[in-house]
Amino acid sequence: DLNQQFDEIICNMPFGRRVSSHDDNVKLYQGFIDLLDELLYVDGHAFLYTNEKELIKRFISKNVNLVLLDEIIVESGGLYPSIFVVKRNN
Repeated sequence: DLNQQFDEIICNMPFGRRVSSHDDNVKLYQGFIDLLDELLYVDGHAFLYTNEKELIKRFISKNVNLVLLDEIIVESGGLYPSIFVVKRNN
């Protein structure tokens, strides 16, 4: 039900190594970030785990209602993905 909104969303985004590819992720990430704007309440937060760091930053910066609060870099099996903390304003 897309009429439902949430205070918090936690998502493990596909990286493109084992699932999909970077090119496929471009459309997926853009659509997901646009959807976050609809799914989050004002002042709601999303925690997005991914290694596609530039895609997340690019699409969040284009959305006037979303703000990137923090990027937390973690180690996972030799990779260094990040957890992006995003807040919905307005």
